[in-house]
Order: sequence, then structure tokens, then C-alpha cells
Amino acid sequence: MAGDVVKQMEIHGRGLKKPANRGLIADRCKGYRATLRSLRSEYEAAVAQHEKELLICTGAPSHTDAELDLEYGMLEGEGDDQKERLISAEDKLHRSASNIKRSLEVLAETEAVGRDISAELSRSRETIESASARVKAADEITSQARRVIRSMSQREVQQRLVMVCLVVMLLVGGGLAAWSSSWR
Repeated sequence: MAGDVVKQMEIHGRGLKKPANRGLIADRCKGYRATLRSLRSEYEAAVAQHEKELLICTGAPSHTDAELDLEYGMLEGEGDDQKERLISAEDKLHRSASNIKRSLEVLAETEAVGRDISAELSRSRETIESASARVKAADEITSQARRVIRSMSQREVQQRLVMVCLVVMLLVGGGLAAWSSSWR
């Protein structure tokens, strides 16, 4: 479950456009994976220790010395070292159970942190995608403005050519009129 959250974070991090953000997320994910591996190995060691202790002792709850004597058929003074081993094994079992409980708490906390980071990454992705959409819209508007300006520039050149042609025609026409009136 926690591994899935870290995997989702890695996938999300790879989808980011800025290399700095991708690197930051990748580094964080490596740290989370290492913590998760450590917690899993700690958990597995505690479970293995617990299973060993269960094999050594019967798993009976804490008993008084008299109850232990009755349960194992010991007379007073007999089997003190066996009682102590049993009590020691029971203490180890309780410590292992406490370690497992702490490991599970840390694991749950790590999962919560992973979920929070995943949610934060989702919000960041939405913000980046929104900004990207706005940049694309602005780029389209700029491209459209360039096309309009280019079109206006071409019309201006065409109008100047028409004006020059008209002026040349008027000058030629005026020159011809003057020349023909001077020959008559």
C-alpha cells in the first residue's frame, strides 16, 4: 500500500515538465523507498523474532510463579531456570509486539505522508497544467496578431504600388498631353 503511494509519486514526478522538480521528487521518492524498505525489514525481523519466541514458549499469558508450577507440574524450588526462561521469553514476546506496533505506526505515518505528498503533487500538476493552457492561449493570440499584422503590411505594400502606378500614369498622361499640345 505504501509502496503503491511511492510508485504513484514517482510516476507523477516523471510527468513533471521542469527537470528540477522531477529530480526533487525522484530524490524524495528514493528516501521514502529506503524508509519503507527499512520499516519492512524491521517488521519482518520482529515477526520472525516473535515466531521464534512462540516456538520457544507456549505463548501463555503472564502467570504467577504458583500458576507456572501447577501448569508445568513443578514443585517449589524446581525448575527456577525454566521459569526464568519462560518469563524472559514472554518479555521478549511483549517487546517484539511493541516493536511491531511501533513499526506499524511508523508505516501508517509514512503512508499518510506519502498520500499528502501525492495530493500536493496533484495540486501542483493542476496548477502547472492551468498555466500551460494559459500560455498556449496567449501563444495562439500572439500568432493570430502576427498574421493580422503581416496581412496589413501586405495591403500597405499593395496600396503603395497602386499609388505609385497612379502617379506614374498621371505623370505619363500629363507628359503626353503637354507634348501633344506643344506639337500642335
